[in-house]
Amino acid sequence: MKVELSEKFLKELKKLSKQDQERILKTVERLENPFSMNVRKVKATKDIYRVKAGKWRIFIKINFEKKVVYVLKFDWRERAYDRL
Repeated sequence: MKVELSEKFLKELKKLSKQDQERILKTVERLENPFSMNVRKVKATKDIYRVKAGKWRIFIKINFEKKVVYVLKFDWRERAYDRL
């Protein structure tokens, strides 16, 4: 699958430490085959999934028809679901 990053995701990523950036980007690179990872649907949403990257949660949307994974945003584990 093709992976597309949102502008918001890229903007927020630049604010993180190099170590956190690398951790998140390594996880995003593996999203070409999202279901080889621990991808779970977020409850109470129609089509948003989450992937764990250490203390971070990455939220994605998958378009199965176009075979595209849209990386929407990420957030720290303890506040990620409140801000979704």
